[in-house]
Amino acid sequence: MGPTEALAAFAVGMDGRSMPVAAVHNTRRAILDCLGVALAGSLEPAARIVTDQVLSQGGTNESTIWGRSAATRCTAQGAALANGTAAHVLDYDDYIHAMPGHPSVPILPAVIAVGERTGASGMDVLSAFAVGFEVEAKLGTFSGSECYDVGWHPSGTLGVIGAAAAVGRLLGLDVEKMRCAIGIAVSMASGVRQNFGTMTKPFHLGMAAQSGILAAELAQRGFTASPVAIEGRFGFWDVFAGALNRDGDELARVLGSPFESVSPGVNFKAWPCCASTFGGIDAALKLPRGLTDEAIECVNVEVPYMVPMLLIHHRPTAPLAAKFSLEYCVSVALLDGQVNLRHFLQETVDRPDLQSLLRRVEYCVPAEWEKGAGPYKGGHARVEVKLRDGGILRAETMVPKGDAANPMADDELEAKFLDCAAVVLGKAQAAETLELVRSLEHLQDVRCLTEKLIPTAQSR
Repeated sequence: MGPTEALAAFAVGMDGRSMPVAAVHNTRRAILDCLGVALAGSLEPAARIVTDQVLSQGGTNESTIWGRSAATRCTAQGAALANGTAAHVLDYDDYIHAMPGHPSVPILPAVIAVGERTGASGMDVLSAFAVGFEVEAKLGTFSGSECYDVGWHPSGTLGVIGAAAAVGRLLGLDVEKMRCAIGIAVSMASGVRQNFGTMTKPFHLGMAAQSGILAAELAQRGFTASPVAIEGRFGFWDVFAGALNRDGDELARVLGSPFESVSPGVNFKAWPCCASTFGGIDAALKLPRGLTDEAIECVNVEVPYMVPMLLIHHRPTAPLAAKFSLEYCVSVALLDGQVNLRHFLQETVDRPDLQSLLRRVEYCVPAEWEKGAGPYKGGHARVEVKLRDGGILRAETMVPKGDAANPMADDELEAKFLDCAAVVLGKAQAAETLELVRSLEHLQDVRCLTEKLIPTAQSR
């Protein structure tokens, strides 16, 4: 079996009713987290601009734009674009090392938008989401990280393939048409990392969600694509920097065995910024509280080799850039003893003490964390703070909070959801939405959930 066929066969044939209990539970956690950060993100300028653009194009009012009024409905593709952008704009959504990138955002807005249009059940949506998540994750495992290293954004390049597989399943495609949907999606794969720290980064994931729907719908109508779009001579792997493993039979064997959401699991963000800052943040938070800018001489941070590739903003003056600045995020952790959504507001980024300290934060990659020096040390960091009185503070972390190996408990993840959702829906409606997601697989119609994603006059 070839890799493209393996992905298509799994997407069509996976038995959602026989998913392991742990896979259902962890899939539901990912859906809840994605919805929460999308609702909070819907207030951001980038999300509003994309929503305004979508609405300006007109079309059938079939799917909900989350966090907007009841009158704000549009086509499924438009809703996926708007909701996908909103869900990633805060950079607070989940991530996995297999991509490496963000698995939920390219998929959930697509399957909910189509599920809302078709009246799909909660179980149908959950199963489709699980399929898309698994397809992009396992394809990422077989692809390796070279595509990331040369500048592609896998959340977009892999995400669109996962979204196409998820929507194709929801539309009932057979294996032949699913292979076409995947092939079409391969030609829609896009996103370059130079745009990190700007509105275009979350737009990558909104596009992936939108394009996943288009790919599946075209395939449903009989549109054709290469049956070997992944492994062919000019296919996904060779264009996007190669593959670690091209064995389609092996790919077929590992799909769903186990589900990526179960092992190694999903990493949920404890802080609303790029995950490559997390080691530095986690280590900095271990140091004594009460530090001030005036008390600190300088800060040195040791990080793994990939961190400098992502954190390209060293003197940020805008909130989106600050999310991709180790200097800023470590400064926040040291001075405030916490890192939350308010730290990525313009007035906080402008704070004189933060702008002063971040200019005295430097980081380097030690020899044992260079590329090729053993397995990638994703969450590792060492922080050394030199004080003006001659004192030195040191802390180290290997697995930051939220990593699958140091997970957020269900109540912690639900508290994050309520914190994010209540900003838009109010506390009572956010709690009602949480209850619906807790029983998602039992909902007869996913529109019961999407109705709760619209703020009422009372919640506003």
